[in-house]
Amino acid sequence: MEINNVIYGLAGLAIGGLCTSLWLGSKIKELKGTILDKRTIVMLLKEALREVKPKKTYKRKPSKKYNGNTNGKATKRVVRKKYEKAK
Repeated sequence: MEINNVIYGLAGLAIGGLCTSLWLGSKIKELKGTILDKRTIVMLLKEALREVKPKKTYKRKPSKKYNGNTNGKATKRVVRKKYEKAK
């Protein structure tokens, strides 16, 4: 009787281990497919964003330090005093 119980126990462990490995293998394949899909989508989005850059539709305002020249060169604004104090 004891030998039969040991054989049944080992057979149950073998069948249970085999079924568990098959079930977990299918779940792992599903997860790999999902991860691959997500990575592919992220890669495609990165490529699309890298290729298309929106044009700037606004003009930059000149700062207070520089005059707003149209030729592209920035020159310092010169502030001239009307009079100087006598020393």
